[in-house]
Amino acid sequence: MHINDIDLNLLRLFDAVYRTRSVSRAAELLGLTQPAASRGLTRLRTLISDPLFMRSGGGVQPTPKAQRLADPVRQALATLEQALGETAGFDPAQSTRSFQIHMSDIGEGRFLPDLMIALRERAPGVRIETRPLPREQINEARTPAASTSPSASCRWSRRRSGSSCCATATWCCCARVTLSRASGARARPCSRR
Repeated sequence: MHINDIDLNLLRLFDAVYRTRSVSRAAELLGLTQPAASRGLTRLRTLISDPLFMRSGGGVQPTPKAQRLADPVRQALATLEQALGETAGFDPAQSTRSFQIHMSDIGEGRFLPDLMIALRERAPGVRIETRPLPREQINEARTPAASTSPSASCRWSRRRSGSSCCATATWCCCARVTLSRASGARARPCSRR
C-alpha cells in the first residue's frame, strides 16, 4: 500500500468507526449513509489488507492492526484540523503555537515578565522562546538607519528571520559621567522621542 492510495475521508471514517465501535453511528457522525460508510470501510480494508473491524454483539471490535493504527490516525487528523483551523484566524485563547522572540538579557528582564503575565491571562497555551541576537550580528543591526528610523530594526529583523515586527522601543543607555569621560565619549542627556 502507498500513501497516494489513501483518501483522507477513509481515515476520518476509520477514526469514527474506531471511536464509536459502530459503522452506523460513524456514518451518522460523518453525515454519510450507512451503505456509503460500509463501501468506504471495504475500500480501506482492501487498501490496508486487513479486516480492521470484526462484528461483535452490538457493534464492531478493532483488529490488532486497527488498534495499532488508531492513535497515529487520530493524531494525524488532529494535526490537520489544527493547521487548517489556524488559517481561518488566530484565537489567542485557543492557540498552542510557539513564538520565538529575539531579545537581549536586559530585554528579557524588562519585557518578558509583563509579557508572560499577559499571555497567561489571554493566551495560556502559547509558548514563548527567547533568543539572543548573535554577537556577530549586533554591528549589522546598528546601522545609521537603525538609529534614525524606529522601523529600521524591524526591517533588519524581517530580513534576517522572516518574522514581522510587533513592537519597537527606544533605548537609552545611562552611565556615570566619570565612565563616559574615561572612555573619551561625551555625555549627553537622555531624551524621549
